[in-house]
Amino acid sequence: MSQKLIQFGFDIHVEMSLDEIIQALRFCPITYEVERLDSQHFFFKVEDSYQKNLILNFLNDFKLRKELNKQVSPQQKSFVDAIILASISK
Repeated sequence: MSQKLIQFGFDIHVEMSLDEIIQALRFCPITYEVERLDSQHFFFKVEDSYQKNLILNFLNDFKLRKELNKQVSPQQKSFVDAIILASISK
């Protein structure tokens, strides 16, 4: 008798490269697998919905940081970084 394991995962369409996704998740404290389905469509294998939400939060924070870096002067960047780090650590 063979057993099939059910995989939990989610797919996402993002305007990020695989390298950007890896960079965004480098400090993410969970284990995951990511598979590229096409240039902007990815499938993440995770253990539960908590991990899904954590990955989505890290990706959103990364996109927010990139957008803010375009708009913020160099003098303000350390302040913005502190705010973002505080929001991640919640």
